Amino acid sequence: GVSALKNLNPFETVAGTTMFTCADIWYEDIQVSSSIAVKATKDCGWIMVKNADFAEGASKITAQVKGSGKIYIYADSMPETTEDESKAISVINIEESTYNLVTADFSKSLNGVHDIYFVMNKKDICFKNWSVQ
Repeated sequence: GVSALKNLNPFETVAGTTMFTCADIWYEDIQVSSSIAVKATKDCGWIMVKNADFAEGASKITAQVKGSGKIYIYADSMPETTEDESKAISVINIEESTYNLVTADFSKSLNGVHDIYFVMNKKDICFKNWSVQ
């Protein structure tokens, strides 16, 4: 395959549509802001971002989201089932009827380069963008 030109900087705002691969995802056109978000078409729709460089460390994530449910975040691999939240590095709880920013802590500081999986546990969760701090 083709090598990445550079690693992804997760400290800058990253569009939800930025991904290496995905499953059970479609796109939602956001008329108000002339942008696009990813949308789970089934429970547990997911996206994967390669080569996110957390450098010396990040302790929380902020995402602009809409919907009702949870986004499970995993580093480097995704478990067969999301029923055990302990394997997630973070869980974003969502109860938003419009796009809003939601922040969640990482279970431990994340540093270095990782592939990141975002798993939307319920159909129709929308994910516009994210960044870490």
